[in-house]
Amino acid sequence: MTPTLRRAAWTAALIVAAACADRQTPLEPPANTGTLPPPPAQPEPAGIALQRARHERFARRFALALADDDFRAGVYAALRQSGEPEGK
Repeated sequence: MTPTLRRAAWTAALIVAAACADRQTPLEPPANTGTLPPPPAQPEPAGIALQRARHERFARRFALALADDDFRAGVYAALRQSGEPEGK
């Protein structure tokens, strides 16, 4: 058996073995058990709760603003002109 054929056979065997695993992949949504997650042990401090609420309000307003074509084009132009990389 040539080394290339042997390597291809091992690769195919590993792919088949991985496909038969009984574990959840990171791309699958979590199984719905019908229960809610447990509540946090302690309530959040007031400052953190206010900051989280402020961030959620900003995210909602920004998402609603992105529905406007002119605003979205302005954001796109500003990002294109930026000298900083996206960092994805």
